[in-house]
Amino acid sequence: MNAKLAALQARGEEVRRLLDSSTADRARANRCYEETRDGLTQLASEVETPKSDWGLLLNRAETLGREFDRAERLAREDIWLSHQAREALQEAVHEHRAARSFLRSGVSADVSGVGGVLDRAKDALGNSAYEEVIQFAERAARAARDAREEADAEARRVERRRREERRRAEARRRRLSQSSGFSRSGSSFSGSSSSSFSSGSSFSSGTSQSSW
Repeated sequence: MNAKLAALQARGEEVRRLLDSSTADRARANRCYEETRDGLTQLASEVETPKSDWGLLLNRAETLGREFDRAERLAREDIWLSHQAREALQEAVHEHRAARSFLRSGVSADVSGVGGVLDRAKDALGNSAYEEVIQFAERAARAARDAREEADAEARRVERRRREERRRAEARRRRLSQSSGFSRSGSSFSGSSSSSFSSGSSFSSGTSQSSW
């Protein structure tokens, strides 16, 4: 039984070092460890009591071992969730900044609703509510991406309209240029005809006078 107690004490030390190595663990993991540690202290005291029920004490020792395992599992889950939450929040902040800085053809992204969701994610992180952090961060990142994509689509529509307007303006300019060219050609032809007619009249008049 003493060997079993020693193994449990060593196991408890491993869990304690894990908990001390990170600030990500939450109350649930710490409470599980502390209750198991207290149970181990009581068990060690009862082992020293004469006429103890060794079968019962061994069962309790097995239960304490499982509880130390549970405390470690909870602590590792918290550490992993903390890492995931921080990554999700970092990604959301990046997406928010990218959307805020988007500007194309005079079109910007509407991210007015993203900042509030990010604030909720940050508050949740301060309270170690990692699941909520991930939820809010993913929502904020998705909203920022959607806003940027919508702005990009609108900018493309603006650019297409401008290109179409330029094509129409160029077509009008060409039509006006062609019309002006035709007008000048018509004026030149009219002038030449008048000159020819005048010359012909003069010749006829001169001939008639000579005959007389």
